[in-house]
Amino acid sequence: MIIYYKTASGKWINALTGQNITVPTTFEVEVTDLVKEGNITLTNPNYETQELDKGDIYPSTYVIGDYIYTRNSNKKYNYDGKLTTQRIMLASRTLTSDKEEDMIIYYKTARGIWIDALTGHEVTPTQKLNISTVDLINQKNDNMEVYLSSGTVSNQKIKQLAGNANATYSTIDENITKFIRETNVNNIPNGVIGNSNYLISASDSYKPIYAWYNNGVIYYYSEDSIIYLNSNSNSMFSRLTKIVEIDVSSFNTSKVTSMSGMFSGCSSLTSLDLISFDTSKVTDMSSMFDSCRSLSNLRLSSFNTSNVTDMSGMFLGCESLTGLDLSSFDTSKVTNMASMFASCGSITTAWARTSSDAVRFNASSYKPTTFTFVVKP
Repeated sequence: MIIYYKTASGKWINALTGQNITVPTTFEVEVTDLVKEGNITLTNPNYETQELDKGDIYPSTYVIGDYIYTRNSNKKYNYDGKLTTQRIMLASRTLTSDKEEDMIIYYKTARGIWIDALTGHEVTPTQKLNISTVDLINQKNDNMEVYLSSGTVSNQKIKQLAGNANATYSTIDENITKFIRETNVNNIPNGVIGNSNYLISASDSYKPIYAWYNNGVIYYYSEDSIIYLNSNSNSMFSRLTKIVEIDVSSFNTSKVTSMSGMFSGCSSLTSLDLISFDTSKVTDMSSMFDSCRSLSNLRLSSFNTSNVTDMSGMFLGCESLTGLDLSSFDTSKVTNMASMFASCGSITTAWARTSSDAVRFNASSYKPTTFTFVVKP
């Protein structure tokens, strides 16, 4: 479910995040579709918030309190009755006149910021509006799937949770040692659930994913058993230089297209089992394990690389690897293998899927001459 609106100043806003966006023409709705057009007579004015199902929201729908009105062909609003459904929420003040300026609609974004829907400006709601602390939209994706934010956003968030308020995805972090899933809701600290400061889920995630930091460990929690990684998961764990354990057991990677730099700079990581990863849609694996200097056990036997075009620097600096089984790697679409195995001087056993793949691996620039890829027996 996606709802966009246009402010009086002409800016298009994503109603969930409050962020400026560029909207396709198919989403053309005017700000007047969200505020009063024409006369409305209330029989039972109600000042409370009301939840709506996505099926109740149309470009010409207008909500006052917990009553819904739909604009007709004459741009007047017809009373459609009291709402009973519960998914999308909107808070408003009842009209006291026919003037548009007397109408106020405020909503709260996923980031906890209250916005004036007419102007797009941040506001501090007053008590007279009697607005409950609810979100305008509890957006859901059509498949009811739970998604993480993009790799760089998730990376930045967990570094900030670990104590570096100014961290970005390129910041080196020496605090996080483990990334672990918490399955028991009773173990979640007070103040985490319902607090957007702890969210690491994407804006269209069907359910929230929360993360928090405690004594070197980033814990994450979701009600759903399966968590989908974002299509752009590049740099997700990048530069977590002290991390030694990453729990990926509940990740579904079937929608990921970029894993570039996903584990780059995880220089303390010694073992990583990615046998559960579905990489069938991935096109970019560049620098995926770059500078994982301590990595000695890496399982990639399930990797489907038939759509990958970039493997440059994929294992660059993996100086502790002694064996590399790439017998599932299809390199037919790869156009860049530069420095793929550079500084991997400890490898003694290297397997490829076909002789053609082996030739391409062996021709990669800066590959040490101490080992040669051969077809796996």
